[in-house]
Amino acid sequence: MEEKMRKTHSIAGLLLAMFLICLAGCGESKPDNRNIQPGPSPSPKPVVPLTGPQQFQVTGIDGALQIRFTRVADAQGIPARYDLRYGTGNSFASAIQLGTNVLQVSGLLVSGEITGLTNGQTYYVWINAVFDTLGQSTYHMETGMPVPTPDAPESIVATAYETLIDIEWPPSQYAFSYEVAYHTANNPNAGAVVRRTATEPRLMITTDLNGNPLRNDTTYYIWVRASNTDGVSGYSDVITATPAAASAVPAAPGALSVEPGRKRLKVTWDAVQWAVSYELWYNTVHNQVFRLPMPNRTTVA
Repeated sequence: MEEKMRKTHSIAGLLLAMFLICLAGCGESKPDNRNIQPGPSPSPKPVVPLTGPQQFQVTGIDGALQIRFTRVADAQGIPARYDLRYGTGNSFASAIQLGTNVLQVSGLLVSGEITGLTNGQTYYVWINAVFDTLGQSTYHMETGMPVPTPDAPESIVATAYETLIDIEWPPSQYAFSYEVAYHTANNPNAGAVVRRTATEPRLMITTDLNGNPLRNDTTYYIWVRASNTDGVSGYSDVITATPAAASAVPAAPGALSVEPGRKRLKVTWDAVQWAVSYELWYNTVHNQVFRLPMPNRTTVA
């Protein structure tokens, strides 16, 4: 009996020891990862807006292009430098890189020149802004053409009518516009000289300095000069014209030409002696026309 009780106590002690070992080893259970919600992702690093020149001015001069634009604002206190590239075709990959030392910053103005260029050639110019340690902006592109100062116009023809003078001349190479000066004295720099600007090599002058019609039977001295972004030519040789009262009814205009366009017609005709103005008649039905007074011999209706 005693032997049986000793065995029972031994088994009980063994079970108790196993229970205590289990409590010591299994007291901290592993967490169930399936029930744990993920925490917030780390915030992305702020992106710095790297802005470059949105547009810039390219001015053609003799053998060069002048570049000007407003300075781009600093990014995180870092000032911009400007990478300059150019080429004769619209291909950034083949553009010549001049680097960031060509353009100079003076206050709010950024400026510089690309030299050694061919007059009359169109060039493509790319510029971006470079911020050290931060990055760079995208490139912006503009075009320009180097031009020399144009020569003074030649072979000017002035035709006098009643209270008006029609002036024409061959175009001057590289000219962007023209100035016609006229006066009753043979001096293009006189105080009362009238100056009119024309974008085409032709101008009809009808008024004096005060806006009054030209005087008949008065001789007018006339000069023309050409200009572009490089400068202004000298004046042409002087020519004269004398308006006169009509001595006959003008003839019907000839060489009528009509060029179609989008929602418009360009109509031209030869000038008629003694004609002071013209009337343009038109409609979609023959012999039922609208009348449009015209001051000269070219119009768009």
